[in-house]
Amino acid sequence: MSIFNISILNINIYNIHISYIHIFNINIFNISIYNTSILNIHIFNIYIFNISILNIHIFNISILNISIKNIGEKLMGKVISIANQKGGVGKTTTTIEFGCLLSGKGKKVLIIDFDQQSNTSQSLDCDLKKPTIYDVMTAKANVLDAIQNIREGLDIIIGSLELSKADRDFTDHDDFFILKDITDYLKKTYDFILIDNAPAKSITGTMSYVAADYIIVPTDVDDNSVTGIMEVNKDIQKYKCGKRPISDAEMVLILLTRCEHTTALHQALLDDLEKLSDTLEGKPLVLPIAKSIAASETKRYNLPLMDYEPKCGAAKDYVIAVDKFLERIGE
Repeated sequence: MSIFNISILNINIYNIHISYIHIFNINIFNISIYNTSILNIHIFNIYIFNISILNIHIFNISILNISIKNIGEKLMGKVISIANQKGGVGKTTTTIEFGCLLSGKGKKVLIIDFDQQSNTSQSLDCDLKKPTIYDVMTAKANVLDAIQNIREGLDIIIGSLELSKADRDFTDHDDFFILKDITDYLKKTYDFILIDNAPAKSITGTMSYVAADYIIVPTDVDDNSVTGIMEVNKDIQKYKCGKRPISDAEMVLILLTRCEHTTALHQALLDDLEKLSDTLEGKPLVLPIAKSIAASETKRYNLPLMDYEPKCGAAKDYVIAVDKFLERIGE
């Protein structure tokens, strides 16, 4: 950690035992610390420069075994990829609900609609004439010009039909990192960046896995639900564990959407998904999202479920899912 040009006035610190500290050119004023004990902390690899220390009184503090490792600057935002190569499993609904709920918790959130169908953009009633994520990727628009505000704390970069050309337009190995370069830049502004992916195996999916810190996999109740999860896991492991790893993404949630808790079939599938999770790296949480007519009706009115019918089962389950997600990643 490097700290430059710090001014602190009038510090009173009493009875400190400090070993192996090098302090240079710090200005410290107006701080009083009394009767403090700090135990079992280790400080490694800290460099402090340009510090001047004036008029310090130190009394009654014991500092033992202090350790702080790898302190960085400001905590960076996290990228969440909402992925499943199967369509109609609730990726768009999950993206929108997570975006609205996270922003409702005071987080700064950006949605990237990375699907050529642009369902998320349409569902949030965006201005479809604005620059798209494809325009940003091809340097036809500045990323800041492409950002649209949806509500307080929630922004979006809209999708485009031109994403269907991505497999032809992006053919170099370095192209895998285009989306990551964009999100790395935006991480300084946003707490969370949500990527709504197309239901297909393509280079855009690879870009999403490369950019992502976390993967959420919505699935539904049918014979292919487990297959879709396994395909996502296979891709993640390929990009993480190949000869040239290009991803650090971790699958953290599996959401069984349109779940009817009272039916034996759905309960059996939840049990199967729990067993599957135990075989996957990181053992992602398996959570149900209740079947709800309101979830379908929201698309007609271009409203998130939490605004349209916050008391329905699906809305409540998404609240739980967001809380579990934040708990899982330590937020």
